[in-house]
Amino acid sequence: MKKWSILAVFLAVGIAGGLVCLHTARAGTTQAVCGENSTGFLCLGTVALNAHVQIEHNPGVCHADVSQVGAGWVDLNIVENLGSCPWGIGITQRIDYTEVDPFTTGLCAAMTSSAVGPYYCTSALPANSDVLLSDRNGTFWCYGTVQTSSHGTATIRTTTNLTSCPLPVNSVQTLAYQIPEQDSPAVLTCSLAMSTARYICPRVLQSADHAALVIGINTCHGNVQSVNGGSAVVTDFENVSGDCPLAGTATIAYDVQATPPPVRFAVIGDYGQAGQAESDVANLIRGQNVDFVITTGDNNYDLGSAATIDANIGQYFHQYIAPYTGSYGAGASTNRFFPTLGNHEYYTAGAVPYFNYFTLPGNERYYDYVWGSVHFFAINSDTNEPDGITATSVQAQWLRDKLAASTAPFKIVYFHHAPYSSGTTHGSYLALQWPFRDWGADLVLVGHEHNYERVVRDGLTYVVIGNCGKSLYPFASTLIAGSQTHYNLDHGALFGEVDGGVMNFVALNRTGREFDRFSITSGGIFCPDIPKNLSDWFVNNVYELAQLGVAKACQPQDQRAFRPGDPISRAEFASMLLRVWYHDANHVAPAATSASVTCPDSILSNKANPPAGTEWFFNNVYELAQLGIAKACQTGTSVAFRPGDNITRAEAAGMLLRVWYHDANHVAPSPL
Repeated sequence: MKKWSILAVFLAVGIAGGLVCLHTARAGTTQAVCGENSTGFLCLGTVALNAHVQIEHNPGVCHADVSQVGAGWVDLNIVENLGSCPWGIGITQRIDYTEVDPFTTGLCAAMTSSAVGPYYCTSALPANSDVLLSDRNGTFWCYGTVQTSSHGTATIRTTTNLTSCPLPVNSVQTLAYQIPEQDSPAVLTCSLAMSTARYICPRVLQSADHAALVIGINTCHGNVQSVNGGSAVVTDFENVSGDCPLAGTATIAYDVQATPPPVRFAVIGDYGQAGQAESDVANLIRGQNVDFVITTGDNNYDLGSAATIDANIGQYFHQYIAPYTGSYGAGASTNRFFPTLGNHEYYTAGAVPYFNYFTLPGNERYYDYVWGSVHFFAINSDTNEPDGITATSVQAQWLRDKLAASTAPFKIVYFHHAPYSSGTTHGSYLALQWPFRDWGADLVLVGHEHNYERVVRDGLTYVVIGNCGKSLYPFASTLIAGSQTHYNLDHGALFGEVDGGVMNFVALNRTGREFDRFSITSGGIFCPDIPKNLSDWFVNNVYELAQLGVAKACQPQDQRAFRPGDPISRAEFASMLLRVWYHDANHVAPAATSASVTCPDSILSNKANPPAGTEWFFNNVYELAQLGIAKACQTGTSVAFRPGDNITRAEAAGMLLRVWYHDANHVAPSPL
């Protein structure tokens, strides 16, 4: 590896005592970069007479020319201030330094202070490569050569003691290591495309690229060795998160990520009775130039019979249906009509005319499909469904698994019977109040009540769209909790358009008059809070914390929500701080073994009476105390950490500063 690639990594890892990031200056002339540590400076590159040197000092960054050279020292003529340089421009400053081999092919910072790791390394460690080992603060310990390498481990012979190396020189050690994605700016993240063996990558892969392959819940990191069109040979896989199923060398097929085209669709329900109202709604839909139509049931009034199905559906929507075998004209070349079953379909035994008329995916009773950036899930909510309609049914488990596996930015579930409705004819169906949001859904569309209503429950939007052709139903005088808007003055349809990271919806009556409008932002992350407004100042912060994995509870399949508006306990804050301290979203605190730290709690441990020391927070709080971040959680103090108490802003400020500076002994300066 050339010295400038290792240089970038060196600076990213940092050195105890204040190494800061490389600043671009005097391009092409810098021959060495020296970063300060407790015993002087460690320099990458040759520090020779007349060389140009960038010196990283705490605080500040200076650019200098070497005017004198001695054994382990140089005089620097400071020529440029790159960032609050503490030395004056034009003066001479002498520094002591140790030169580090710039051709090291691996740089590893230990997660712990143990001699064998595990380590975070900036690249894979093949046999015969060189490696620098350091503690997690970036203080260099040892220089060595890799003798053998296997999946996530390497055997090295240490050759040089740089700074208090705990390993004997010329000893052979086997270490475990990982390659963190965030430490390699060239990493390309490629996700496995849905239901195929191909990957979607952000650009064409090149030899020598680093690649992170996302396989379900697992992430593997490898090096691209060769590329041939839409395939690449990737070697040296490392397990970044989850249980990586790949090792050694693998050939992957991939496509370059394309920006999904806008998706436009119409939603109708309770529409299927031939007449003026349905004809007007169909004309409205044709005028909106939609890609496809979905229905929320009751497609064929009144009895779901074969004698009426073509007149009730094909007469108005044949151009969206494939294959179409009715008598009203040509059908579509590809199916663009995706209905769900309503109760009226079952007025004919087994809903046989429905199944004979449509050709749909899966078992046709419930199914899924992807259109652009949206994954749709059609559910059968009728009690005739053989796989059940409760939240624990076979059908519900299918939906939960499908939602969890989906990689689409948006996920829409739709069916007939409304979980929440202010209508007086049918009202809310408790059996259909599944935890859709927890499972990962972004929107639920339903019908059955012949009106329109938008309801928000637990951060998830439900839309009843049943005013599309059949006679209209009234609302109760008192609307249900969460009702945002309601309408029953005319027939109409709902139109969705997805472009980028937002789904925009508009509801129009058959004359084209708008009666509702709303938007849903992609996220796949569930952080309910009151008020549930995506424009709230904290939303982006909380979402990013969740995406980074710091806020673990803020996930679609976790029953516990982050709830940004709630106070946070010290135990919860401790677990988040540890992930930030280690810059590792998957960090697990080791089992507490020391009796020298006491962190009594009188709240959480009494809730379920777990044995002392087995509470979920126990190891997190103990490690936080052992690191020195939680100062009060020590023997001999009158103030205990008390994991169950809510943390104050003042206490959080002190702990956050220690984590920010990665220095458990940090003392904030007095305000001037």
